[in-house]
Amino acid sequence: MYNLPQGLKQCDQDQRLFPLAWKEAYFRMNYNEKVKGYICPACQQVFRDPKGFKELKCDHIHPFSKGGLTVWENLQLLCARCNRKKSNTV
Repeated sequence: MYNLPQGLKQCDQDQRLFPLAWKEAYFRMNYNEKVKGYICPACQQVFRDPKGFKELKCDHIHPFSKGGLTVWENLQLLCARCNRKKSNTV
């Protein structure tokens, strides 16, 4: 149904939270070798290592509260600050 990367299991698209395995896969797929970390798409801050990974939050691009589904195409990682700032906006 959706373009889930190989090896990841589907989840209930109506559940509120993204699975941890999805967060890990998204981080790995979007890891920037040049800066040796993940760059928050909102503020451009670089997050490295396990500590940086913990600071990132799974975010629904189209907010869950506004009908956004918990599907791979609706996932992005934002730092905690940008995730709070975005709240339930697109």
